[in-house]
Amino acid sequence: GVAACPQAPGNLDCGRGARRGRGDSSKSVRDTRSKARLHGTRVGARRSMAPRMITKSELLKAIPPVDKLMDSMRDAFVAYSSDRAVVAPVQHVTVEGKGDACVKSGYLRGDASWVVKIAGGWPGNAARGLSNSQGCMLLFGQETGQLECLLADEGHLTDVRTAAAAALCVKEFAPENVKTLCVVGTGVIAKLVVEYCRPLFSAGAGAELVVVSRSAEAATKFGNFAAGFGWELASDSPAEGRSRADVVVTCTPATTPVVPAVRKGACVVALGADGAGKRELGPGVLSGDVLLLVDSAA
Repeated sequence: GVAACPQAPGNLDCGRGARRGRGDSSKSVRDTRSKARLHGTRVGARRSMAPRMITKSELLKAIPPVDKLMDSMRDAFVAYSSDRAVVAPVQHVTVEGKGDACVKSGYLRGDASWVVKIAGGWPGNAARGLSNSQGCMLLFGQETGQLECLLADEGHLTDVRTAAAAALCVKEFAPENVKTLCVVGTGVIAKLVVEYCRPLFSAGAGAELVVVSRSAEAATKFGNFAAGFGWELASDSPAEGRSRADVVVTCTPATTPVVPAVRKGACVVALGADGAGKRELGPGVLSGDVLLLVDSAA
């Protein structure tokens, strides 16, 4: 993915806070100089301010509508493709038998900050009542390198970014008058995908959703969730629905293909294969006359 350096979303302030009031300026200066002489501190030396921490609950209130999210993702892709973004090599960490994470870092030339993002997936968390997605973001100043802000988002901003990028791909590259979406996977990102993609499909009745999952129970729960956004669930089997879908979005950590083939002209957005050993698409998806688009070339 694109390791862009986002401003804090919405109206959140990741800066150093407001200036203190001046009060009696002459007395303040005298007191400061007197204390500085006592403690051997150079007058005028800049003090390090404590970084601000923004919690997930604060971030949830500040995330903008999907159209604004897609605009931000478009800007990030353009910045990356035009060599404005400086991105370090991605570090992959696997905690054996537990989960895995990516550590990404970079900045935009001419921006005020640079960022380190940790985003991981812990499949066993669902049974614990926790999100499978975990992580945080650290925002540093480009000028001083000081830590300015900790976004304790528990991986949610990465989920939002991924789903918004998928919706942008559907908007820009899917066939006209799309009616059927197939989502492979039923996790957090898949839920955001059906939410963000709904406005891009037929208005009112006629937007059809195919859910593909290893668990029939999970697929049923996911279908009920998606119905709240106006999706009509396909009546045929997942395999049949997938083979005729206008758009297929895969949201899995699969290591073997989960989509063997699609209909001619379909738009496929593969989100899960973000590291070595992962693969979601079979050879039939990429054979023949195919336009292949990637967010970054290896």
